[in-house]
Amino acid sequence: MQVGYPEQYICPFETYLPLRPSRFQCSTDISNIAASITEIADTVKEEVLPQDEQDFDIELQKFAASVEATEGHKQRRIALLSKLSRVLQTNFPEEDIELTTFGSTESNLALRRSDVDICIQTHSRTSKLQTTCQLARLLHEEGLVNIVCIPRARVPIVKAWDPSLGIACDINLNNSLAKTNTAMIKACVEYDARIRPMALLIKHWAKCRKFNGTKGKGVLSSYTITCMLLNYLQLTDPPILPSMVALQQNDYCKPKVQLNEKSIGSLFIGFFEYYGYRFEYESYVISVKQGYLLSKKTKVWDSDQNNILCVEEPFNNMRNLANTANEMEVMGLRLEFQRAYQILKRSRDHAGLVETFREFLTSSMDPDYLPTGECPSEQSWVVPKSIGMHPAYTGIIPEVYTMPIPKTIFTGMDFTYYIPEVRQRNGRLQYAALNSRARVLPWNMQSGQGWTVWYPGSK
Repeated sequence: MQVGYPEQYICPFETYLPLRPSRFQCSTDISNIAASITEIADTVKEEVLPQDEQDFDIELQKFAASVEATEGHKQRRIALLSKLSRVLQTNFPEEDIELTTFGSTESNLALRRSDVDICIQTHSRTSKLQTTCQLARLLHEEGLVNIVCIPRARVPIVKAWDPSLGIACDINLNNSLAKTNTAMIKACVEYDARIRPMALLIKHWAKCRKFNGTKGKGVLSSYTITCMLLNYLQLTDPPILPSMVALQQNDYCKPKVQLNEKSIGSLFIGFFEYYGYRFEYESYVISVKQGYLLSKKTKVWDSDQNNILCVEEPFNNMRNLANTANEMEVMGLRLEFQRAYQILKRSRDHAGLVETFREFLTSSMDPDYLPTGECPSEQSWVVPKSIGMHPAYTGIIPEVYTMPIPKTIFTGMDFTYYIPEVRQRNGRLQYAALNSRARVLPWNMQSGQGWTVWYPGSK
């Protein structure tokens, strides 16, 4: 069989990352958070007793256990890897193709609904598996749905959902740096028993408060937030975690004297206090590699756009992991740190944790929110089966699209996009929305318009 698509056809699963409305869209959002912080601060307790501290540690451990990936999730992950391995062996029987997991799955920081991050290594420049578009087609034929192929990202990936296993995955080809990053995070998590529960809880908090996600879908990635936690632990007095350089030079598994005996609860609350009140966003760069703060001016990161918050990539010190966050988003992020600190300072108990992790909800951010009313049924849609230019461009005869339309066209999705005409395939002509919110569905879709609109899934 022919694997993937003929060169003259465009991949029907291809798109860029969808752009969602920012978690912090305007000054009103910022003012609302600031007002709630003031209200919370007025009721803060004056004193925390030792017994309260001990009980809070136990409560934190229980909460961390309640949000981490279950054994069932781990079994589904193994089953997914087995399925993908079988698919690759069937289609590329003579090639040495290896599947490895990375990210939270491998670093033992996976939450209950975490995607599985998978790297496919072909070990050969002449491999027949060369593109994410080929991979997307194979997943489609295997019955996976909600497939989104993003071949032009910094790290090209395919996102998909396996309905039979009930699990989502992000798959890349030959991205060895991802495994290196994961090994570093895993080494840090294993260095001290207090780090893992804190990392799980902070990831869960970021997801609940809706500023965690990939570029275009959140303010900061989970990896970036974890690096912020690690650097905070490097800067405690005395340090709990050494620099990455020190970890690489020494065996981190060797027995060590624990100099800093602060409780998990104290460190957890201290994290929010540090980034809410003490960290100087305008002056410093967070560096897990060095284990201390770097000067923005010295690093020449004080003038570029979206360098309000700077988190140095440990294995590529020219890359800012937090360059996805603009000035307003960083301001909102800082207020979220302050909110969590004030809540936990007031209530170091189960009720305080519930309020800290209270999910941020607004209709403007709900993927299923449709300003125009109810969605029609999937069966009532008329989907064009040809590709061409955006309808604003006239005078071009569309080419007939003969490959199968993806099975991921259904209601309640995040965004729409146009597939540009093949001969003029250009990112600037690929539109990501029909309106400013990308929420209004095109009820007037008609066949023969020469372009395709569809809604990639987001399980």
